[in-house]
Amino acid sequence: MYTLIFWFIGPLYVYRCNCSIIICREVISELKEAGASWIQFDEPTLVMDLESHKLEAFTEAYSELESTVSGLNVLIETYFADIPAKQYKTLTSLKGVTALGFDLVRGTKTLDLIKGEFPKGKYLFAGVVDGRNIWANDLAASLSTLVALEGIVGKGTYSFLLFFACIFGTMINIFMTRTHSWFIYTDKLVVSTSCSLLHTAVDLVNETKLDKEIKSWLAFAAQKVVEVNALAKALAGEKDEVSSFYPYLNNYEAFVARLTNFFSYFILSKILLNRQSHFTGILLC
Repeated sequence: MYTLIFWFIGPLYVYRCNCSIIICREVISELKEAGASWIQFDEPTLVMDLESHKLEAFTEAYSELESTVSGLNVLIETYFADIPAKQYKTLTSLKGVTALGFDLVRGTKTLDLIKGEFPKGKYLFAGVVDGRNIWANDLAASLSTLVALEGIVGKGTYSFLLFFACIFGTMINIFMTRTHSWFIYTDKLVVSTSCSLLHTAVDLVNETKLDKEIKSWLAFAAQKVVEVNALAKALAGEKDEVSSFYPYLNNYEAFVARLTNFFSYFILSKILLNRQSHFTGILLC
């Protein structure tokens, strides 16, 4: 559901409040009847600088829905930037919320807030795979972050992959174990993308004319799901999962240097070819 803060502020506050709560209750009830066990609310507005009355409205909105979501696992996701300490405190103190998700790619300071204090018993959806670019993930660095978080959140039985609903841009993401197979099981710490995969291309399989070396460095939505999968398996104890996923990830710095050099050469070659073509045309004239 995206985003309750927006509907609970502004000049039409009372009207928006009543309408949005009524609609949310109806939709959530229908999802429960359909067999949904998880529901996700996207709240990227929380990463902005918000006045106190807006945060109060945010808390009020979820308090109004507390009885409706009873029996469901509720995930609230923030992304695109660091979440300020005040918003983090408000978010982590909400009742009836099962899980909290954060962008740990662009929200690097958020990691310090989590390490400082994270509510016991809640799931942490750690967004370590960038959902906004097309590049392969530094799996070794991501795994290091996850291992650190595991000591804070704890380890248990299962976690989920955020892909199927996000990539199609639905307002509400439904998690139903009976109908979907994108689940990787590890527990309170959940390996996730930093945000919806709407911001990247769908699948590298479709790029049939792309240079093979360049293609090996890329990760579109489908590949990012595989990266999440690989990290979850590595975190669960399959130590060879990350090192075998991409050969160059054993030395990521060397990979970046190679990538930079290649593109410099690639761009220079294009410039020289264009100039040669132009010069040949002049001679022929």
